[in-house]
Amino acid sequence: MNQAQAVVIIAAELRLFLRPGRRSTPVAVALDGTSSLGHVVESLGVPLTEVGRLLVHGEPTASGYRPCDGDVVTVKAGAAAATGRRGRRLPQ
Repeated sequence: MNQAQAVVIIAAELRLFLRPGRRSTPVAVALDGTSSLGHVVESLGVPLTEVGRLLVHGEPTASGYRPCDGDVVTVKAGAAAATGRRGRRLPQ
């Protein structure tokens, strides 16, 4: 019996969060049938706070969506990740 899988394509700006062996996307991910898309993305090492949009087959999708076998997920970078500006400025 084959386990369900989704393919996850991570934006270049977010690949630094992936372990070195997974930095070239797409990444095949085994699905357990209960984890949300947000959990799947975070299990790869990408914090949801860095994510802009999540797309499944090109359509915007919420992080609570449960991925299905054969889904193609695109993870877009949020504004902070896309511009390289993370964190807060400390008062001077």
